[in-house]
Amino acid sequence: MAAIRFTMTGRHVDEFMGVPASGTAIALPGITILHFRGDRVIERFAQADMLGLLVQLGAVPAPA
Repeated sequence: MAAIRFTMTGRHVDEFMGVPASGTAIALPGITILHFRGDRVIERFAQADMLGLLVQLGAVPAPA
């Protein structure tokens, strides 16, 4: 097995999920877990912080 933490970064330059482009710099953290059999990946699980992304874009208010 392997666990990979990642952060994708970028700039909001086009419409995304109904939110018009804002030019805002964003950072989207996440994790991927891989399960191997021999030299092949047989399962992959991935999760990214989509709520955090929508908060950064101003699409939803930050949780209290």
